[in-house]
Amino acid sequence: MKVIYLGHSGFFVETEKACYLFDYIRGGVPAAGRGKPLYVFASHSHADHFDSRIFNAPFSENVSAYILSYDIGKKFRRGRAGWMSRYEDRIIFARPGEEIPLADAKVLPLKSTDIGVAYVVEEENVRIYHAGDLNWWYWEEEPKSWNRNMEVSYKREIGRLREKEMDAAFVPLDPRLGEAYWYGMEYFLENVPAKAVFPMHFWEDYSIIPRYVNEHGHEDQIMKIEREGQEFLLGQPI
Repeated sequence: MKVIYLGHSGFFVETEKACYLFDYIRGGVPAAGRGKPLYVFASHSHADHFDSRIFNAPFSENVSAYILSYDIGKKFRRGRAGWMSRYEDRIIFARPGEEIPLADAKVLPLKSTDIGVAYVVEEENVRIYHAGDLNWWYWEEEPKSWNRNMEVSYKREIGRLREKEMDAAFVPLDPRLGEAYWYGMEYFLENVPAKAVFPMHFWEDYSIIPRYVNEHGHEDQIMKIEREGQEFLLGQPI
């Protein structure tokens, strides 16, 4: 499996059977390898996770399907965005708990603790998790009841993954949370078996990754992202 970091929460993943693009907002987009199908995902409508440039040619000509969170459809349907009508036959709106069959895999959306969904993509021998904004958000300025509800909601959704080993997982590690930056990542690693975990949503503060490893360990699982465009090869060459 090949993984390319594209910035913020954007990743390109190529497996033996297909290519997957998650939450693209910037960066060079690799062409789908050797004629493999390309599936494009957006976890929710926030501008740091969704950009309508994913529908621009010539890139869009290679896309087999767009899997977009249901809130994107609600936000843009009001104005009938041109891309929505133009690619209607290739757009699938994802809702939590509703499994989506693809030609080469199935997609299991989870409910985000912000808006939209997280994605689990399962091929025959590969499982990928992209959190979107599903995270243990803990803000000091929020009431205790809000933060407690966030904790409960996050743990409930992550609990659905306990029996699923992830070959690659993309998980928020957000420095804006201050001393609580590690809550979501640590809970994920303690409860979900994962071979390779890619921090994301760290707002170009790459120092948060070695800080987390120094403070909490997991150095064999955490991928050391250092720049946009960085490539990682996992397992056997594709």
